[in-house]
Amino acid sequence: MPFRPCSTCSQPCPDGICPRHPRDRGGYRPNRRSVTTGAYGRWWKVVRDAVLLASNYTCAYDRAPARTGDHVVPLSKGGRTEHRNVLAACARCNTSKGDRTLREWVESGLAPPEAARVLAARIIDGLPV
Repeated sequence: MPFRPCSTCSQPCPDGICPRHPRDRGGYRPNRRSVTTGAYGRWWKVVRDAVLLASNYTCAYDRAPARTGDHVVPLSKGGRTEHRNVLAACARCNTSKGDRTLREWVESGLAPPEAARVLAARIIDGLPV
């Protein structure tokens, strides 16, 4: 019988059936952190909503309707969740940009032409790029 981690405590158990959590077969895990307490917590929602409202729900990169916020410098590259590092973005631009900085995205050639103008304006204003 193979050993597999328990879905609650991650201890290796025969076939994943933990003696401490016999009825917990997936689903709700009380010891697991909530998704909203990770990098995208309550502060992210406040910043995102403020940025979307200020931009009139318009994508900064291609002027399409925006429903998401995009970190100009991604969290994975040392960016922070603050108003000067977040722009409103449509899902297409946000997905295309991925975990690249705005400068890397524009230089890759995958960004729409308006993104180059946003990059130039942010460089002139001394904002993160």
